[in-house]
Amino acid sequence: MRNLLLLFLSLTLSALSAQSAFTVYNHLNSDLPDDYINNIYIDADQNVWVCTLIGLAKLDPEGNWTIFNSGNSGLPDDNIQCAYVDNNGILYVGTLIGGFATYDGVTWNSYSPDNSPLPDYQVKCFMKDSNDTMWIGTTAGAVKWDGLDYWYTYTIGNSDLLSHNVNVIYQAENGVIYMGTVNGGVGVYADGAISIYWLGNSDISDNTILAIDEDASNNIWMATSFGGLSILTPLVEFLNFTPFTSDITELTVPDMQLDNDGVGMLAMSTTGLNIFANPDWTNINSGNSDLPDDFLTALDISSDNRVWLGTQTAGLVVYDKSFVSVQNQQAAYTNIAYPNPADHILFLNIPHTSCYIYDMQGKRVQKGTTDLFLNTRELADGLYMVELHDETNVYRQRVLIAHAH
Repeated sequence: MRNLLLLFLSLTLSALSAQSAFTVYNHLNSDLPDDYINNIYIDADQNVWVCTLIGLAKLDPEGNWTIFNSGNSGLPDDNIQCAYVDNNGILYVGTLIGGFATYDGVTWNSYSPDNSPLPDYQVKCFMKDSNDTMWIGTTAGAVKWDGLDYWYTYTIGNSDLLSHNVNVIYQAENGVIYMGTVNGGVGVYADGAISIYWLGNSDISDNTILAIDEDASNNIWMATSFGGLSILTPLVEFLNFTPFTSDITELTVPDMQLDNDGVGMLAMSTTGLNIFANPDWTNINSGNSDLPDDFLTALDISSDNRVWLGTQTAGLVVYDKSFVSVQNQQAAYTNIAYPNPADHILFLNIPHTSCYIYDMQGKRVQKGTTDLFLNTRELADGLYMVELHDETNVYRQRVLIAHAH
């Protein structure tokens, strides 16, 4: 399957060689201040904020660049780690050694351990929750801030966090907040308390989480430092994708996000872009496309479904997915469910369906609606009929359930 997808990709890109799927912005052809990209953030107005080692660059939808640095603005440091624009239009900029700054379009304000309760000078992420509270990830804990006088930092000492170093903070649809840490797993904040999933108490694939997103079925996707992709399901099970269990190309995933179609876009540290359109993986790299650098550092997706990639040496790269049809990739499916035989998880190839499982006597033993998988842990070993229903079709396949003992 992977070879067919790569062949399709190669043929498509060859046919469209005059119209490359990639647009590159670097310090030579644009106002981008540096070609090493720390982070990318696209705000609600579709401004692209590019965090570099020597300043913050803003690319607006009309193609205009604005550059902010410590020489022309209130930024306390030029090594920009993250940027965020809240629902009030206020810009937040986190730095490596200067804390963070805010900008309302007129006035800059800076916050560091020198003038505020911020616990550390390195700020790695921002997230404003549904209660209008700002969360700030630092190397010394996860900070809650009301924008005025209330500051509270969750640390190893006052919570169940296993690491002070917080890479990413994400709020799920149900209001639960997930904190990806360095060497401490993922913290789960709900009802004022933090619980932890880590290698010591769960099947999560790695203790360092670099990015978090959520799909339409409320599965929490986590990019890891040395465990590939780890997905936490609503049933509190982990589905892990590594080079040993799937066609993901490596263990290190610096950034990840789901696009508007629910397809996983994974920035890989040395092997380019991985696309996960369940169940198929496609790798786009400098060898089979016009991608100028396989060493990716950051990723975000604009409302028009274009993928914006940060690189180590080639600057900012925009990938227009319309040049490669995911629908055509998915048309190559040959089975409706896999693996076969299955153990405790059965993945489905046709999304947005109702699913029924029958034993060989015709008795229905399970029913569910899902985009990704079914839990078959409670089914006895044996042969079953899987039946998927969408609005117009019924699909059937025999599947052997064989649990590992």
